[in-house]
Amino acid sequence: MFNILLKSAIAAGSSLGPDNGGVSNTFVINPPAGAPTTVCQLINSITTGLLYIVAPIASLIIIYGAFLILTAAGSPERYESGKKTVLYAIVGLVIVVIAKGLVLVVTQLFGGTAGSCV
Repeated sequence: MFNILLKSAIAAGSSLGPDNGGVSNTFVINPPAGAPTTVCQLINSITTGLLYIVAPIASLIIIYGAFLILTAAGSPERYESGKKTVLYAIVGLVIVVIAKGLVLVVTQLFGGTAGSCV
């Protein structure tokens, strides 16, 4: 199955070299449009994706911790649990924001723009 796919891909998209009878020894797969092509762009994409995932989750966890605090009804264990939940959610969010900021700072130090790399 893979052999059939490979042959059809070579026939459809490879450049045929004129020096060796029209047979090409190289096969080039171009990345999809918008895909990161450098390590720096990959790290930037990962941190952006993490920020998009972690921010809503941290918001929900903060709301849950606040709910625990508000419904403690005099229970110190429940109040402390809610307080720790809010604290850990904020710390997690801050770590992801710092990671994203660090990627942008390092990229700009090496002469790139905010979304690209050198």
